[in-house]
Amino acid sequence: MKIAVYNNKGGVGKTSLTAHIGFRAMETGRAITIVDADRQSNTMDWLTKGSWDGNSTVEVGSVKITKDIREINSDDLVVIDCPPAFEVVANYPDVDVWVVPVNGRFSVMGSMTVIDEIKAINPKARIVLLANMVDMSTRFGKTQLEEIKKLEVELYKLIIPRHDIVGKAEMSTKACWAVPYGSRSLTSQNLKMFAEWVLDSCKVRGVYNGD
Repeated sequence: MKIAVYNNKGGVGKTSLTAHIGFRAMETGRAITIVDADRQSNTMDWLTKGSWDGNSTVEVGSVKITKDIREINSDDLVVIDCPPAFEVVANYPDVDVWVVPVNGRFSVMGSMTVIDEIKAINPKARIVLLANMVDMSTRFGKTQLEEIKKLEVELYKLIIPRHDIVGKAEMSTKACWAVPYGSRSLTSQNLKMFAEWVLDSCKVRGVYNGD
């Protein structure tokens, strides 16, 4: 099964989402392959705790992290951290589930293009929008969520709220819940549940369909 984390808008949290899937897989011993398709290689660096030596493929515990798409086996559970490039959907026509994070007006607009591209290239693929790093305490955040619900695709049920714990986790090359006091935050808790949902093959019960 192939799962891609993608939006053609940068800065929506694709790398942090993918890295946390990897960390949770390591903790639970789940064998998965993570493809870091972004030239910046931040997922590779984060999951190797800053020790990446430039090799195209490394293994950390149960997780294989690669820059080489040829390293994927047909029976692997694969998670792809995609760059914010328009050609991504065409490059991965056989993805089963597209997870599209959104956290602002421009990323919601970008997701509309992504949705159209996916439906044109692979109409059988699932498209799941995720409200990531959204401040739901504000009127803007609530309005944004209502706009997302209108896009007529699946929406992941849990919002991952904005919190500086993500920046601390990035700096320490750990999962949010492994940062001191990090496990207390709703952001960490929801990130862990999101990672477990992905590792459980993105079960339908974790989403609802937009109206």
